[in-house]
Amino acid sequence: MSIKEEMGSMTSRRGRRLGATSLLLILVTSLPVSGQETAIALSSPSVFVGSEADGGATFSRISDVVPLPDGRFAVGDDGNIELLSLDPEFGIVDVWGAHGQGPGEFESVRGLWIDGARLYVLDTRAGRITGFSADGLVEETIALELPPGRVGSPELALPAALGGKLFLGGLSASPPEGGFSADILTLMRYSDDGAFEAALGSEVTLSRFHIPGFSGAHAFSPRASIAGFGSDVYLGNGLAPSIRRFSVSGVERDPLILSGLPEPPGAGEAWEKVDSLLDVAELPARVRGWLADQPRDPRPVPSYSAFVVDAVDGTLWVKEFNPNRDYAVPSVRNKPGGVWHQIEPSGATVARYAMPDQFVLLRVHDGRFIGYTIGAFDEHIVTVYERP
Repeated sequence: MSIKEEMGSMTSRRGRRLGATSLLLILVTSLPVSGQETAIALSSPSVFVGSEADGGATFSRISDVVPLPDGRFAVGDDGNIELLSLDPEFGIVDVWGAHGQGPGEFESVRGLWIDGARLYVLDTRAGRITGFSADGLVEETIALELPPGRVGSPELALPAALGGKLFLGGLSASPPEGGFSADILTLMRYSDDGAFEAALGSEVTLSRFHIPGFSGAHAFSPRASIAGFGSDVYLGNGLAPSIRRFSVSGVERDPLILSGLPEPPGAGEAWEKVDSLLDVAELPARVRGWLADQPRDPRPVPSYSAFVVDAVDGTLWVKEFNPNRDYAVPSVRNKPGGVWHQIEPSGATVARYAMPDQFVLLRVHDGRFIGYTIGAFDEHIVTVYERP
C-alpha cells in the first residue's frame, strides 16, 4: 500500500473528523481608532472550528495553523500527534500522518512552515523534519544533527526557513536557584539537509517555579520566540524591550528597540498576583506552603511575552506582558488574550489590538489573526478573526 493510500484509508476510518464543518459567523466591528491610547477590540470570530458544539472535530493541543498556497490551511495537533488539512472555509478534509516512527509519522508536531509548494513539519521528539506535497505525500525527511555537547533528541521549536537555511530555537534549562530556573533559547542554524552549522545567539526567556513533587507551575512565562522574514531572523527573550536580529549568514544586526511597549510591572506587583492566586487556587497544602515561603524574587519582569511576524508584509506583532494572563500556578486557569502591538520597522507601535479571552494568537496573515481558543474542557478550537 502506498503512503497516500494508507493515509486515505486512515482518514476514512475517522469519518467523524472528516465530516466536521466550520461555523462561520458574521463579523461586526468598528473601524480602528487612531493613536495608541485605546486598543482595538475584536468582535466575533469569522471562523470557529473544533468545538464539541459543532459535532465534528476536536483538537487536543494545536501547535500551529499555516495558510497553504492554494488557500487551504494545515493544522498541527501536538496533543493528538497528527497533521490536518482544512479547506479554505476551514472544513476538515484530510488527515496527514499519524503517531509513529515511520515515513510520514510523528512523535510530536511542533512547528509548520511553507517553502514553495511544500509543507514542512518539525518533529522535536524524533529530531527530524518531514516535507509533504500539496496532496499529502511524503517527499522529504530531514534528520537533524545534534549540536555539539547535546545528548538525546534536540528540543527545537518555532522554525523559520530563509535563504536555504533552517533556523530553529533550542531550549535548555539552567540549574534552579531558590526554586527558580531559567530556560535559555538558543538560535541555531542548520543547512537544508539537517547538518548543524552554528549557534547564533542565546537569550534567557523564562523564569519558572520548580515545586518539589509538583511539575507545571510557573511564574513569569514569556514564550520563547523566533521568526524570519526576508533576510532577517528575529530572536526574542521578553526580558528587555528589544528583539535581536541576525542575517541569514549569521551577522547580528542592530536590535529592534520596542519603544511603544508600556513599562513592565515590577517584581513586587507580580508577586502580589502570586499571593492573590494563593488565596483562591485549589492547591495542595504542601504546595501552598512552599509558594508562601519562597523569597519574593526581585528579578525583572518581562516587557513582552510573545511575538509573531506577518509572512506577507513583515510587520511585527508583539504581545504586552501581563501578569494576570502570562503566568499561572496549578489549578488556576489562564486567560491568554491580551494586548498585541503592531510594530513598524522603527520599533514604534502603530496600533494596539485587544485579543479576546482564551484566544491564543499564532499567526497574522493577509488581514487575519489566526490561532486557537481554549474551550471549556481545555480542548483547542481553530479560531480566526478578521483585522478591523
